[in-house]
Order: sequence, then structure tokens, then C-alpha cells
Amino acid sequence: MQQLLGDLSVLARRCNDADKRIYDRAVERDGEVSAKLDELRGQALSDDGVAKEYHDLVLERGKLAKVIGLAVQRIAA
Repeated sequence: MQQLLGDLSVLARRCNDADKRIYDRAVERDGEVSAKLDELRGQALSDDGVAKEYHDLVLERGKLAKVIGLAVQRIAA
């Protein structure tokens, strides 16, 4: 039983560490996406290609918000 509890503790720590790495990278990427959105904002109104890229980045930012939220919940648990 002791061995099983030890193994579970190691697995829990690894999961928590993975959640922290996911969180860190998602926050980093969110900053990159935000900067790119700021850069493209003016051009998106007049260029269809830029508008598509802007739209894709907005969608990505929404997904990142979900990932960040889930990671925060899992890390806090």
C-alpha cells in the first residue's frame, strides 16, 4: 500500500508539473497573439488576408483563455 501511495504521489506531481508547463506556455503564447493582434488591428479593416489572420488569432486567443483557465483550476486543486 505504501508503494502504491508513493507511486500515486509521483504521478500527481508529474501531472501538476505538466499543468504548470502548459499554463506557462499558454500565457506566453497569449502575449504573442495579443501583440500580433495589436500589430494587425489597423490593417485588418482594409485587407482581406490580414482580416483572416486577425480572425484566426482571435479564435486562438479564445482557445488559449480556456487552456489557461483549466490549467489554473488543475494547479489550484
